[in-house]
Amino acid sequence: MLIITTPCFAEGGWIPDYNAGFGEDKSPEFHIEGIDAEADAECIPGGIDKGSVVENPIHIEQGIAYGKHCYRGPKPPFNWNHGYLFTLYILDCTLEADRKSRKEDILKLAEGLLLASDNVFCKTRADAFSSEELVSYLNSQNITEIEIIGVDGNSCINASAKGAIKKGYVVLINLSCIGVANPLCFEKTKETLSDMGVILTQS
Repeated sequence: MLIITTPCFAEGGWIPDYNAGFGEDKSPEFHIEGIDAEADAECIPGGIDKGSVVENPIHIEQGIAYGKHCYRGPKPPFNWNHGYLFTLYILDCTLEADRKSRKEDILKLAEGLLLASDNVFCKTRADAFSSEELVSYLNSQNITEIEIIGVDGNSCINASAKGAIKKGYVVLINLSCIGVANPLCFEKTKETLSDMGVILTQS
């Protein structure tokens, strides 16, 4: 099992100004446990300057953010909390990508190369089940039950659970695997989801 951690902030906690758009805007450092012994790196360094390239421990170039080839940290509207998800992709080879490649280009190049799974579905709304591609795939596999994990419980998790219920799936949420920025608000969210038929568990 892969475990991804960072010394920069706690899971579900506040992202400091050092890693945010309101401050120094430096990329966070990540540590990877449980990675294959033949993999190239178990640590992704943080604080990489914009536009720079790092060769140690592996070759690293910043991805495009806001039209620029660099990390851009969270910068939500004033007095409004957002949840952010950092995703790690582990491949079985090195991708030959153009410096101007966007996320969609990288995922296209990575098709069939993901060690954990080659099923990657992009969404443009909070509800993951707004993706017709995802729903089509689940139906083709005769999947009727969905377990949802991730962040934020009041936003994407909430919307995706409701979306899955409306599509006719049996939905389970493992609360041990859910991150929330506003725990008080999440109590109401859990009541609403439970009333809709979502199964809430704690393990």
